[in-house]
Amino acid sequence: MQAEQARQRQYSTAWILLLALLTALGPLSIDMYLPALPQMADEFGVSMQMIANTLPAYFLGLAIGQLIYGPVSDRIGRKTPLYFGLALYVVASLACVFVSIVVSAGLMNHAPLWLLMSGLFLVVSGIGLTGPNAMALAMSKQGARAGTASAIMGSMQFACGLLGGVILNFLIWKASLNMGLMMLMFTSAGLFAIFKVGKQQDSIFS
Repeated sequence: MQAEQARQRQYSTAWILLLALLTALGPLSIDMYLPALPQMADEFGVSMQMIANTLPAYFLGLAIGQLIYGPVSDRIGRKTPLYFGLALYVVASLACVFVSIVVSAGLMNHAPLWLLMSGLFLVVSGIGLTGPNAMALAMSKQGARAGTASAIMGSMQFACGLLGGVILNFLIWKASLNMGLMMLMFTSAGLFAIFKVGKQQDSIFS
């Protein structure tokens, strides 16, 4: 009995940590993106004002993602929207990486900036979809541990927000796109493993 309780505690902690990583994607993304704006303006050959115009795409995508997918998740459950949000984040991140390659090769002039704005919009739409769902799942069925789950998720968002600025001190702006994608891939792999190992947890999605 004690061994079973210990296993459940360990599984629950791993579950919360993985979901906390998902909620941290938003702070990590914006805190890596903002310090990179001067580098990006030079790379794209545009003014700071023009490159700053990509920021509304970020916040608009985040807002729309939460407004649309919140009610959808309440209606159909959280598992499918969570998977869809992860897939959307991956595809949109790859599009942003493609834009950086096009810019480096000098193949296009102004179109990449619009492609970047579109990619950012879709990236944060995925964040808007996964973030609230991850928070709801981490708090669900926790009982007395709900406060601990909330503290872990808040701390993870704060830590990743600080990490974003530090990363740009050592890497160029293009690396931030790759790092965000790598973080998501590792988190997705962990979530997939949890779903396979602990199918009894599927009930919290409904």
